[in-house]
Amino acid sequence: MNVYSTSDFKKGLKILFRDEPYMILEYHLVKPGKGGTFLRTKMKNMLTGLTHEETFRSTEKFPEPNLEYKEVAYLYADNNLYHFMDQENYEEIVMNPDHLDEFCTT
Repeated sequence: MNVYSTSDFKKGLKILFRDEPYMILEYHLVKPGKGGTFLRTKMKNMLTGLTHEETFRSTEKFPEPNLEYKEVAYLYADNNLYHFMDQENYEEIVMNPDHLDEFCTT
């Protein structure tokens, strides 16, 4: 399992934070005149879909969430939903367009 530090942060990176998978949406490095560097991030909880901002010290580390990636084939769109087919077991997967960015890698 990979462990990411705040220097690895980039848009779309998925980390495990407070035992839940999050995706980094935005990040800004802040170098104050006194004290250590820190990172302000905007993250999306991949389970609930809620976004929130969090501040991390530059020395913090986060494990990679246990996610499963699958090859799927696009079938069709219907009533604002997208239908895909799992290439291994031919199961149909239906997704809301709002979730496509967090689940699609290409």
